[in-house]
Amino acid sequence: MEKFLNNLLILKGLTLESLEGDIDGVKDFSQIWALMHLWKELKMSRIIASEALKRNIQFDLEAHLKALTFNRLDDPDSKLKILTMQ
Repeated sequence: MEKFLNNLLILKGLTLESLEGDIDGVKDFSQIWALMHLWKELKMSRIIASEALKRNIQFDLEAHLKALTFNRLDDPDSKLKILTMQ
């Protein structure tokens, strides 16, 4: 999860250090926190894990879907930016 959050910060052009004491930076990142809360409330992890087991998927499907979903909701114009995440 930490790597995922760091990659989202990188996509936004931010670092954790730059957010300290920067109210505008925190506001920019708040939508990601809201998305994480919705993901949890909708129990997406449980749903995805169940489907991954049924289909015998051998990679971290949830991490991939979360990254794709959050990126698309955060920056709807960017289709390729997610490919630069490491």
